[in-house]
Amino acid sequence: MKAEVAAKFMELEKMIKQYFPGREITITSGMDGQHMPNSAHYRGEALDFVVEPLTQEESKIVEKLAEKAGFKVYNEYIYDSPYKTGPHMHIQLP
Repeated sequence: MKAEVAAKFMELEKMIKQYFPGREITITSGMDGQHMPNSAHYRGEALDFVVEPLTQEESKIVEKLAEKAGFKVYNEYIYDSPYKTGPHMHIQLP
């Protein structure tokens, strides 16, 4: 993972914990796994994470917080993707 992603994610994690105290935040995918060679994950520019528990409505708040932290966001709590393995938030550098 690139240092910029790590720094921004730490900022995002603090914001989420302020908004949703007591919730568990877990990175579910970084550069590991079955990512395509030119993908943002492969380049270390993207992360997938979950907040537990989190409703679909609450995921919209996390999406806005991630944007505020400087990420491009794909909310897979709400939207599907060909690689979706379950509800999570995908964030990457713009």
